Amino acid sequence: MLSRFAIALVLAIVASWQAHCRGEPNALPAVTAPAVASDSSPVVLFSIDTLRADHVSAYGYPRPTTPNLDALAKESVLFEECIAQAPSTLPSHASLFTSLIVSHHGALFSRRHKLSDSATTMAELLSTEGFVTAGFHDGGQMDASFGLGQGFDTYEMVRQPATGSEFWRTVARAKRFLDERTKERFFLFLHTYGVHHPYCAEAEFSDLFIDGYQGPLPRCLTKNLLLAINNEKLPIDTADARHITNMYDAGIRSVDASLGSLLAHLRKLGVYESSLIIVTSDHGEELGERGRYGWHSHALFDEQIKVPWIVKLPDAQLAGTRVASQVRSIDILPTLLEILGAATPSHLEGRSALGLAHGEIEAHGRLAVSERDVTEAVLPAVIRGLLWKYENRSQESRTLLYDLGIDPGETTDVLSSYPQIAGELKAALEVQIKGQQAPLQASAVKEDWPESLTKQLRSLGYLGETLEEK
Repeated sequence: MLSRFAIALVLAIVASWQAHCRGEPNALPAVTAPAVASDSSPVVLFSIDTLRADHVSAYGYPRPTTPNLDALAKESVLFEECIAQAPSTLPSHASLFTSLIVSHHGALFSRRHKLSDSATTMAELLSTEGFVTAGFHDGGQMDASFGLGQGFDTYEMVRQPATGSEFWRTVARAKRFLDERTKERFFLFLHTYGVHHPYCAEAEFSDLFIDGYQGPLPRCLTKNLLLAINNEKLPIDTADARHITNMYDAGIRSVDASLGSLLAHLRKLGVYESSLIIVTSDHGEELGERGRYGWHSHALFDEQIKVPWIVKLPDAQLAGTRVASQVRSIDILPTLLEILGAATPSHLEGRSALGLAHGEIEAHGRLAVSERDVTEAVLPAVIRGLLWKYENRSQESRTLLYDLGIDPGETTDVLSSYPQIAGELKAALEVQIKGQQAPLQASAVKEDWPESLTKQLRSLGYLGETLEEK
């Protein structure tokens, strides 16, 4: 059982955080870190869809999945505990771009609601700062139909093969953009489904992780095959399960190679050192933790919402810094703005994490809210700290509490043992969901998509047959 002192400390942190949400001052003054970018620093943001933080070598994964990202991390600030605001693509990226939680931006694929035109996005804010803005992505829920292209001068889907993403195609398009824009201040956003199912990495990468597997599963693991496994229509054994993880890791290594190619191109152009480079993900993936493989979006466990966040500052300032404090994807935009010395709009719900990189100790914890993309009026949600995680499964009319200190796998509900902590976290979640401003007005997506996008959405598991809930 937790000591009375420890419980009191947790409750004090929660109470302080609630005061922050109400606009009351911190118990301690915040440290204001200086802007660290010059007026010419370009910005590059990589979003590697479906990348779990714990499968990145720089985060302690023992397999060599990310040699190029690891090298970048040595010159960067690495946030060890970053929580995404949704376990699926559209709402999570909308939170990344707007610094709003899902309930407040309202971009939900299940409801066919795109990001509102009234939203203020990262690209729009950087455009007002004089950046030329370009985004190159893999389509699916990143398609311009869903409102994520707001503020980009160029926002293009790079066509990929039907079997899966090949990030090198997106990188090749980005290189052409860079070759044309080296004398301008640019914001370059790149997105890839190279880690997302179907798991179909090129042979040169799958060969690195095949691990002597001789079982019945192919190297290209399609959506339908994974559905059959998850719906218990195709039994698998331990070797098969490891093979699925191997092919997931091969996809990471493939994406990492393309990321390294773009970083090398930035060096060739002479802009790498001055660049602000951010690498993150929108959500993670299940790899057997709950008996499911190669899937996400249907739950809010850590394997689906813990993501990497690595920031290379210009001239490798603060290189090698690791931040243990919990941060959120909604903190990325205000952090970027502070680094650039740009004004931060008051409506942003995230907070800059630059002070944490400089060694600031906050007076209150950053509790993270994550929500699922469902059609029901009340979104299932969790509120998570470093020690505790409270979940409201609104669809089941059920609430749970996990003690992450002794149960990081979230296997045991301890709500009945710690009702006071659960009550405080419930109140904190309600404060955050209620917010201090009206949610953005949702607008419907026009579903006159081209057949190519429909096929892609189906191949990614966004249309048609889905995972059956148990």
